Amino acid sequence: MSRFRNGEIWILITTDILSRGVDFRGINGVVNYDVPSSGASYIHRVGRTGRAGRDGGVAVTFYTKEDIPFVKPIANIIAASEKAAGKKEGEGVQKWLLDSLPSVSKKDKKDLKMRGIEVRRAGLEDSGKGAKAKISTKSGYERKIENRKKGAVMGSRRRAELEEKGGEAGDASDGGSEFGGFDD
Repeated sequence: MSRFRNGEIWILITTDILSRGVDFRGINGVVNYDVPSSGASYIHRVGRTGRAGRDGGVAVTFYTKEDIPFVKPIANIIAASEKAAGKKEGEGVQKWLLDSLPSVSKKDKKDLKMRGIEVRRAGLEDSGKGAKAKISTKSGYERKIENRKKGAVMGSRRRAELEEKGGEAGDASDGGSEFGGFDD
């Protein structure tokens, strides 16, 4: 963190906890990798770009289809901020966009704060939904090599099981002889 403050490094990746506890001067941009769990979290995250009334900061939030219901509180905050800054209607967040975003129930908001977006939670990979949202620190090449090894091991196990079952069943039915084709 001291290297970031001294300007030795230009990018700092943090958690929500750091966004609440530490003040950095001169932050020009914030990228939210995921949708904040509440409007307050959004303000704490992106507030670094507009300290002491400073203009010109940029905040970008990446979101997926599953995040859309949770974008509305953030869009409302942006619209209110633009209105307070004196922007005219139509210059910032469009009203039709705010109206088209779905409202989130209290239960869904509570679930979001407690567990995050459901498809990103660990343990859902088996359902099919979680698999596409899985994030890995390994390269595609490393995953490919690992999957080849796992596939080879699984194939060896299957062949061993089939030989074990086939040997017992083959002795009883046809003496283990191979199929030689049809006679004309």
